[in-house]
Amino acid sequence: MKKKKTAENARSEARERDIQSSPQEKLEWLGAYLERAKLADYVTLLQKPRRLIWLNLLGGAARGFGFAVGFTILGALLIYFLNLLKILDLPLIGDFVTNLIRYIEENKSPGV
Repeated sequence: MKKKKTAENARSEARERDIQSSPQEKLEWLGAYLERAKLADYVTLLQKPRRLIWLNLLGGAARGFGFAVGFTILGALLIYFLNLLKILDLPLIGDFVTNLIRYIEENKSPGV
């Protein structure tokens, strides 16, 4: 009956292969690993500080815009559901929601 390979067995076999492999094979493996990690692209980016700053600026602006749009949508949904609760006229929640919506509508900015 064959034993199933456990993670520990697989690691020990990999270690054995690494010990037995030649320096050339290790170097090829390292080169392939670094290529997959795109390390050269990262180093190139670090050597161009203006490009790095520009990319970070654009990324930050995009995140800020996304947060603003998302918060606006969530706020609109919250007010919509609060209006639905006001329509249901629940005993304790209804008065609170009515006052909250009245306060929000009184304090809206003039352009909205």
